[in-house]
Amino acid sequence: MYFLSRPRRFGKSLLVTTLKAIFEGKRELFEGLAISDSDYEWQEHPVIHIDMSLGPVGSAQDLEDLLSSQLVRIAENYGVSLGPNHAVGQFRDLIQELSKQNRVVILIDEYDKPILDNISRPEARQATKDVLAGFYGVIKPLDAHSVLSCSPV
Repeated sequence: MYFLSRPRRFGKSLLVTTLKAIFEGKRELFEGLAISDSDYEWQEHPVIHIDMSLGPVGSAQDLEDLLSSQLVRIAENYGVSLGPNHAVGQFRDLIQELSKQNRVVILIDEYDKPILDNISRPEARQATKDVLAGFYGVIKPLDAHSVLSCSPV
């Protein structure tokens, strides 16, 4: 797993979108740039792109719902069906299913927003932190299935 650090308001979301295009093999978007002329193989990888800023997170359940809805949408885009598991189970299942196609790239944008949304509410903050710990905890044991897990900081 890699954490990419950039200052506030310095294009972290743009960086995630750029990485997504690279790992999806969209070389045509990079014509005229150094990476296009490099020896990079432009292999297509399934990309799981989670954006924690897509909704307000006022509780652990809000976070579960946000994660689950994104995972279901991503799964549908790849023709994968996810069961009604909680987000942690769906994430694990999605990684395992997509890894049958190729190694999976996991990109997480605004990874800390759910905690920041609850910074002044200690109980909600801790519950949100617990959900995130379980969710992120899926990545390490499934490392053999992924090529890159990245979250800009």
